[in-house]
Amino acid sequence: MGMTGVASSQVPLPSVLAGGGAGVVAGVDRPSPIADGVARIERRSTETIQAAARTIDSFVRDMGRSLDFRVDSSSGKQIVRVSNPETGEVVRQIPNEEAVQIARSLNYLQSVLVSIKA
Repeated sequence: MGMTGVASSQVPLPSVLAGGGAGVVAGVDRPSPIADGVARIERRSTETIQAAARTIDSFVRDMGRSLDFRVDSSSGKQIVRVSNPETGEVVRQIPNEEAVQIARSLNYLQSVLVSIKA
């Protein structure tokens, strides 16, 4: 069935996105409940990830190690480094440096191919 029978400009939302009760997407004069719901979910996800990272970091520090979470600017890959906080020595990196270099090279080759096609 198509959308031809819809005459109303208001669309009911699931209660999780509407902030409890059934909300509606109405005129432009106020923010969309969908956008508000998505923003709340994103904040919760970020807060959950940060709390988990703090818990893991605390556990690892008790073992005499340090964790470093990064995003490689060239490849966009997430990198986790375990290091000795006293010496600064990297004990382990996930993914390892070779894998990060391969990802960087592949991103570069992809951008060159796109440039050639354009």
